[in-house]
Amino acid sequence: MVIFPINLPIPLSSSFPKYELESGIQRENNKKQTMKKKKVIAHIHNRIKKLAVGAIDRGDIKSCDRQSDDSYIIIRNTEFPPTIYTTVGAGTLLYLLNSLARETTET
Repeated sequence: MVIFPINLPIPLSSSFPKYELESGIQRENNKKQTMKKKKVIAHIHNRIKKLAVGAIDRGDIKSCDRQSDDSYIIIRNTEFPPTIYTTVGAGTLLYLLNSLARETTET
């Protein structure tokens, strides 16, 4: 424990400008990263929506519904029950269905 004599001033926050500057910069970087994440997430969901509409139009799936926790319930045209997919899983499945459909139409 440090005890300051009564006649010496106690350092104030203005005597530590470098620390405050670094924390402000870090705060700005965190805000930028959060905004980038939101843009990427919005882009992913828009891409899944477009892929789902294409798969429904082709008859590959019956429906693709987004849930509040960003998972998707996809009902396929087969005897499989409705399946819950994560965002990445739904995007991957729909992308592969789209690639398969594109490949069969090209040949």
